[in-house]
Amino acid sequence: GWFMGLRTHEVAVAVGTLLMLSRALVRCYMTGGEGSTDQESETEFVIRNMDFPLLLLFMGQFVLVGAVVDTGVPQSIFRETLGSCTDNLVGSFSCISLFSGIVLVLSNVIGNVPVILMLQPLLAYQRDQQQVWYFCAWVATIAGNLTLLGSAANLIVAQIAIRERQFEYNATSVARFSFLPTLGIMVIGTLILHLPIFASFTLLGFLVMVMVSITVIFNGHQ
Repeated sequence: GWFMGLRTHEVAVAVGTLLMLSRALVRCYMTGGEGSTDQESETEFVIRNMDFPLLLLFMGQFVLVGAVVDTGVPQSIFRETLGSCTDNLVGSFSCISLFSGIVLVLSNVIGNVPVILMLQPLLAYQRDQQQVWYFCAWVATIAGNLTLLGSAANLIVAQIAIRERQFEYNATSVARFSFLPTLGIMVIGTLILHLPIFASFTLLGFLVMVMVSITVIFNGHQ
């Protein structure tokens, strides 16, 4: 969707529709196209597998974060913390390091999605918005792997693990395997994006960074 210029909600609706249609086609194929009265419909399947408490959690989170952002307090705190780097977060390596550190820490305190929402008003007035957003997207995404609290996806997996009585998946076990690799990958990616050779080709730098991360993660599981 990104390469085709499509908006996020358009991609989400299209992929969801394709998944539902593919499941319906598989069911028709498995039953010989005749259908079966004892099988649930696609609507019943989707509703049965929806995690309503999780949806309420995200709804409450976005409402709360939006209300906090509207107060202007997060922007004031960010400006005081960032100091002279506020107007150009990628102007120097020291500013990039400070900005990345703030995103990394806050992502593991309140989650990476709320951090992005709180930073959005500040990032909207940056000189080089494309590069700033690449840095922010990279650090916030990788920061979600640092600890169990870094991303809502981690909490979802932890909830499923508890439901399946797999209590080995906890904050300690996750940090044991994710803390140092996450820091290493984040530093590597930040350095790659900051290289002058990638300054005019930020997308190329971003793709190289992703490939490096995949390689490191893959080797770590060997």
